[in-house]
Amino acid sequence: MGALIDATGDPRNAVRQPPTRRENGIELVIQWQVVKTTVSGKVLSRVTTLDRNQRVEEIARMLAGQTITDEARKAAERLMSRSA
Repeated sequence: MGALIDATGDPRNAVRQPPTRRENGIELVIQWQVVKTTVSGKVLSRVTTLDRNQRVEEIARMLAGQTITDEARKAAERLMSRSA
């Protein structure tokens, strides 16, 4: 897994690239959703691999906040198409 260095060139500002896997000769980006909850004083983490539709919804949620709008979904689609 590589890292992207920001415009300053400082490796301390590196952003990790999402992991990829090869399937049928196509490189796929894998995105996870991590949800932490506390149950009986213990912190539990649930990690889920997201499919394309779930990725759009998650990115739209990050852009829009709690209420996901069609505009946020369209923006998420545009962001995903740029990274392809």
